[in-house]
Amino acid sequence: MTLNFKHVLGWVLVFVGLAVIFWDISTSYYCFTAKKEFPQVFVQPAAEKKDTSSSGVFDPQAMAGEIIQEQLGQLIPANTVSLLLNMSAWILFATFLIYAGARVVGLGAGFLKD
Repeated sequence: MTLNFKHVLGWVLVFVGLAVIFWDISTSYYCFTAKKEFPQVFVQPAAEKKDTSSSGVFDPQAMAGEIIQEQLGQLIPANTVSLLLNMSAWILFATFLIYAGARVVGLGAGFLKD
């Protein structure tokens, strides 16, 4: 019994493609169930609080701006925007990995047919 190089390469490609797909699905599961953090592609810098009371000048416009920023900070948590961007980036990457894994499996199946 002789081993055909195309059949061996076909099986290797099928297993590699399936491994990529299963790794991607398991990592996505752990990320979306909060057992693992999403990869940090987008990082939101820490906001610095400005001290306007030291100038001694009463500026109602600056005070109104600070009040609005505080209210928005209470409405939307600080890391929400970066978390949504990181989730979106992971979804795009996971979709690409599943597509690539499926193409590799298809290529391996093509080698097995011959």
